[in-house]
Amino acid sequence: MKTLLIYPRFFPYSSPPLGIAYLASYMREKGLDVNIIDCTFDITREDLINKVKEINPDVIGIGFMTDMLKDMKDLVRDLRNNVSNAVFVAGGVHPSTLPEDMLNSYGFDVVVKGQGEKVMVNLLNALEGGKSFSNVKGIYYKENGKINFTGAETFIENLDELPFPARDLLPMDKYLEYSVGRSSWTVPSPSTTVIGTRGCPYHCTFCATNLNCSGKVFFRSAKNYADEIEFLVKTYDIKGIWFNDDSFTMNKKWTIEIFEILEQRNIKVKWGCNTRVNLVDEDLLIKMKQYGCEFISFGVESGVQHVLDNYLKKGITLDQVRRAFRLANKGGIFTQATFIVGTPGETIRDMKQSLRFAKEIKPDCIQVSVMTPFPGTEVVELAKKFGEMEELDWEKMDYMGLGVIKTKDFTPEQVRRMQKYFLKSFYFRSGYVKHQLSKMNSFYEFKKRVKGFHQLMGGYVSPMSIIKRLKN
Repeated sequence: MKTLLIYPRFFPYSSPPLGIAYLASYMREKGLDVNIIDCTFDITREDLINKVKEINPDVIGIGFMTDMLKDMKDLVRDLRNNVSNAVFVAGGVHPSTLPEDMLNSYGFDVVVKGQGEKVMVNLLNALEGGKSFSNVKGIYYKENGKINFTGAETFIENLDELPFPARDLLPMDKYLEYSVGRSSWTVPSPSTTVIGTRGCPYHCTFCATNLNCSGKVFFRSAKNYADEIEFLVKTYDIKGIWFNDDSFTMNKKWTIEIFEILEQRNIKVKWGCNTRVNLVDEDLLIKMKQYGCEFISFGVESGVQHVLDNYLKKGITLDQVRRAFRLANKGGIFTQATFIVGTPGETIRDMKQSLRFAKEIKPDCIQVSVMTPFPGTEVVELAKKFGEMEELDWEKMDYMGLGVIKTKDFTPEQVRRMQKYFLKSFYFRSGYVKHQLSKMNSFYEFKKRVKGFHQLMGGYVSPMSIIKRLKN
């Protein structure tokens, strides 16, 4: 039985789809015939259809997020027209949250809820053995017009059981060359992303991460993580790593142990990570810098405490934010602060205060997103409480585009203007660009940073305009 996994991202980006690559490697280890078509580079819809016809799989698994939902109905329909006997399986955050919609409106036969590795293996074994789906935990399926859920599958708690992602099934040469995406400008090239944890114990209203792991967090061992990094360095000559864990410093001892092991093996990489301001201290940041940390992205989201507490439920204080940025800047680590504008309950005045706070804490760069009510998040209910939303069309959800939330305090158009103003006011102020230039040690680093700023500006300002600003 042949299984084909499809990642329908029809635009180039530097971060490979590790979720679907993990799924493929686990299935392959269990003796299953699996392949991947990753649409990220140089593949049109027509190319995809032709490739699928050539492979002629028995099962087609498509993993995707909400911002990839556009045209999914047409894609599944076109694939069905060419591989009529295949079983279509949906997986990922969006299908896990809205499984009935996937079965009723998008043409899928089965939806995998949550972690997919064990579920897909059991599903394929059931299909091959002609057994009922009812005994396969972790799926939704339709039978006689009725949607059935088989109950949750148990988590893979020991992540060391998972083989490394099947990067050999992805166009890794193109990922290593591409220059758009966080891993492409924060650390030296060639670079790539890795991930060593699953789940999150926090309950931010705008995020669905903890839904699939019920608020639990599972870790790979430090040795297993170090083994993968060593493999990447020796196989792909990797010079930079982006740790794509939601909060890389959640377990400080584990974080440092990874690099102690790498140091013992004489493996040296420069790296960056995401984390929270309440999960760092001075000693940790000093050690991180010693072990090659060049960049930390902190989720700040708002510079107003009552917004953080009541509408975002971040579980952090503004003083913790100030301290984290002060210590990171002192330690010579390049910092990013992420912000969100347009949260239900927030006002335009609050958004302007967030801008003032961003300037106060002095991050090297910022990202400003428009609050987007992704399925399964508490923001959907907040939007209903504080105002109204345009028709809840998931295909239009775009956290860098025009929002869909309207309250008594703001319209989507006002929030979009505020997003642009926030970015331009932060980046194009007296002394900022020259200060950043003084921190760059080479023309190579300068080019990477300019590229990064352009990406963070959402294309509002061209790299050339940044360079012209430097001359003034």
